Amino acid sequence: MSIHDARARAAKLLEGFEKSTGALVSAQISQTNCQKEEENMMLKKQEEALQENVFLKRFVHVQNERCKEYEGRKQELKNLKDLVNQKKEQLRNLEVYNYGLQLNLDEALKNCSNVPAGRFNPDVF
Repeated sequence: MSIHDARARAAKLLEGFEKSTGALVSAQISQTNCQKEEENMMLKKQEEALQENVFLKRFVHVQNERCKEYEGRKQELKNLKDLVNQKKEQLRNLEVYNYGLQLNLDEALKNCSNVPAGRFNPDVF
């Protein structure tokens, strides 16, 4: 065996080692790339979920504000309806009172025409 043969064998051995190592490294790199792609996909999904979460929180906040506004207006409407009913009742009472006064005035005027004019102060009637 000569040095030339030893170098050729060593070169073949190194070449084989390089191929097997290169294939192994290539497989590891490929696996790492797949893992990173999966990780990136998961991160993208998480980011989308966070964005959706922010949107939903904003939506819920707006809905709550609308509900509060609606409840306020609903209460205001109830108060106004109560006030209208109260004023209707007050108007009805005043109409009844006015009718009674009108009857009293009519009767007083009838009675007043029977009394001589000199007895009463004309400025009063």
